[in-house]
Amino acid sequence: MLGACLNPGWVDSGYYNSCGRKTTVINPANKKSIEVVIIDSCISDDAKHPFHCNDISLTKAAFLALGGNPDDGYLANNVKWYFNDQKK
Repeated sequence: MLGACLNPGWVDSGYYNSCGRKTTVINPANKKSIEVVIIDSCISDDAKHPFHCNDISLTKAAFLALGGNPDDGYLANNVKWYFNDQKK
């Protein structure tokens, strides 16, 4: 199973505990989609690349499965994600 992490408010707060939740991530640029499990919370201390509330950070395997280029280290477009138990 592939993994990802979310902003701490989604993972360890009074309202949400999303560790272990299955989540679908879609790369609209190439139409690839994957299922990941939320494994942790994460933040960024890089002012040029802040980690916003609805951002998702992928493990390397998940990143590559969505068509990410390992030389770039990031996807050039925004991905979409949702918890599988709350599919829209």
